[in-house]
Amino acid sequence: MRALVLLLTFASSLYTAEDPWADLREHNPSGVEFSLRLLDPHLYRQGEAIRADFAHSRPPDAAEPPSREDWQFAGLLIDPMAGCGDMAKPCPMTPQRSQSNRTMRGVMRGAGEPVTIALNNYLPSLAPGRYRAAFLYRKLVVREHYRSSTTWVYADPPVYAVSNTVEFEVTAADAKWIEESVASCVATLGGPEAHTEEAYLSRRAAAEQLSFLDHPIAWRASLDLLPVESNALLAGLTSSSEPDRVCRLMRDRLAAPAQAVSRYYMDRLADVCRRAGLPDPPDVSAPEEERAKYFESYRNFNAALYGDASAELAASLAGKGLEAKAWALETLIFRVKDLRLNEPEAPEPEWISGLRQEFVKSFPKFGESRRRGLLNSVTGSFAWPELVPVLESALDAWKPGDHYEYPDAALRALHAVAPERAREKILEELVKPETWLNPGQLEMLPASAVSGMDDALIEALAQAQRPGGWNPQLRMAALARYATRDALPRMKAIYESQERPCQPELMAYFVRVDPEYAGKLFRGDEWDMHADPAPCALRYFERTAALAMDPVLEEYIAAYLMHYIVRVKQVAARSLAEHGSASAAGPLWDAFRYFHDYWRDRGEPSWEGVQLEVDLRNAIAYGKNWLADEADLRLIESLCITGQCVQRTREDLDYWKGPLRIRLLRFAEGIGGSVAQYQRIVGMRDLKSKLAQFPRGTRFVLDARGPEAKAAATELRDFAANHGLALAMPAIAR
Repeated sequence: MRALVLLLTFASSLYTAEDPWADLREHNPSGVEFSLRLLDPHLYRQGEAIRADFAHSRPPDAAEPPSREDWQFAGLLIDPMAGCGDMAKPCPMTPQRSQSNRTMRGVMRGAGEPVTIALNNYLPSLAPGRYRAAFLYRKLVVREHYRSSTTWVYADPPVYAVSNTVEFEVTAADAKWIEESVASCVATLGGPEAHTEEAYLSRRAAAEQLSFLDHPIAWRASLDLLPVESNALLAGLTSSSEPDRVCRLMRDRLAAPAQAVSRYYMDRLADVCRRAGLPDPPDVSAPEEERAKYFESYRNFNAALYGDASAELAASLAGKGLEAKAWALETLIFRVKDLRLNEPEAPEPEWISGLRQEFVKSFPKFGESRRRGLLNSVTGSFAWPELVPVLESALDAWKPGDHYEYPDAALRALHAVAPERAREKILEELVKPETWLNPGQLEMLPASAVSGMDDALIEALAQAQRPGGWNPQLRMAALARYATRDALPRMKAIYESQERPCQPELMAYFVRVDPEYAGKLFRGDEWDMHADPAPCALRYFERTAALAMDPVLEEYIAAYLMHYIVRVKQVAARSLAEHGSASAAGPLWDAFRYFHDYWRDRGEPSWEGVQLEVDLRNAIAYGKNWLADEADLRLIESLCITGQCVQRTREDLDYWKGPLRIRLLRFAEGIGGSVAQYQRIVGMRDLKSKLAQFPRGTRFVLDARGPEAKAAATELRDFAANHGLALAMPAIAR
């Protein structure tokens, strides 16, 4: 007790009556106020949430014209200091908590409503004593201002502002109060899920409070509650003042039958164990050799910890409860994916066979939502034939009234493992009167796999259009893709008999089979770009073009690039970028130049205009069936009116510095990659198609990550050689 009195006396001796930031506050900008107010001020116990409201205000006319200065949160000032808190070292949001709490990050623009925060998020655990605190802000100024975007930088030399000062006192927390606080938080977090804003805020406050109680019973309670409010609870564990004890506890709990171990759990385990086992990183001013040595030890520590922890978790799978097992399976699946991406030369972990067995054995026991998530995690990365009967039974068990998300995930997983069986399932569903099948899934069934189905498909459409029928759009999409020219007379009769004028899927059939007839239908619309668009135009852009494209449809879409309604032009541009032939680049360039000429001397475009320019720019720069090379990108940059357009184009130009790079990657949909500014090309067919657009003699560096990508690299090199392109592997894969 005497020691506590001495400690309080010492802390009080550091506390003076004079406000330490009064001089700084006198230089605050005129008309701008930053306020800080404690909620329910009282004698706070160590680890108790110190809640406060902060707000800011500025003159109502400060945004017109745009201000050339602004203010950004720079940290918390506290007196006496608590390891941080003076002007030289204000307290930021602690790194562990900043990953789950975005409050106070960003620029303070305009007048804002008060926001409730806990000062604990910016402080280490405070010793008993009296304290004063204020928020510090740093001045921002405009470096670049385009018509529709602004780049801000810190004023140089630095200029600061400070909020009003709040005072509070902290006392020691006794065991009874800690136990009661933990019990109260657990009761709130263990109750029903929040369905109102009040309940949500209550749960969030309870999780935050529990995370501030840096005590063993709070640590164990947090782990027991997971995955509830995992961001806040794991942040509290990671920021503990006793990282060695928390590290051991989290390691010990990996194998606990009821412990939910998510990917975030593993990441925070690594964080807290590094704090316990590694020294602080060297300062940026330290010699490069010292920093390189530290980061090598950092990588080795991480690799060993993730490796050992993953092996422990995998060994515990059989003993895990069902919900905890689902979390563990998902975590281990993503661990394998991460290894394949970042350490492609490393052998597969020994525990992967056990993961596979446990996944297949346990999968049928999970609920539908969990099964869907697990399927999405393995699809495209793991070819496990044992799943085929499970997936087929899931598709067969579907009945009207069930959700559609799970059969969709099951079909895509089946297609990744056994594509022929997936195609057979789709063929079966095409003619069923009630089905889980949707138009998007038809992409998995090529037209070459369908024959002699004209009669069945037409009959399926007739059934769908009767009262109580099922998904006519699916039936029309199937006809658009698979019906032969022999069905043309009947298809014309069907089209002409429709009560609704817009039939984009039937129109796709005509575009594919009889473009002359489709052209007559398109020309039946009034192509008046100063009037409202034809009633069916946008549906043709979005749905017909995705099923079939021909010059007659491309000409129709291109005409609308000059329509008076911005959204119509945007949809037309996106459609041409995705589905148009190389000839579509010409009309897009024309529309882009027209935008430039129109706005060049007219001042600031509206936000709608900014988005239109970006959409036109993107359509030219990322078009699927033509190449926008460095010269094209530089021309785009010279024509850009808005800052967004300039910035995006400069980012694309960065890909053309030095050798062009091709990356082969495993996406969820299959092997694909990127080349130059074309960053997500799914499928080897589309990747080859893009490469074929580059001129002969172009040289690339090929980066293949993972065993499947490396296997595809041989195929890609052969293709490139046949097209006069040179592909070299990098000396070190990055």
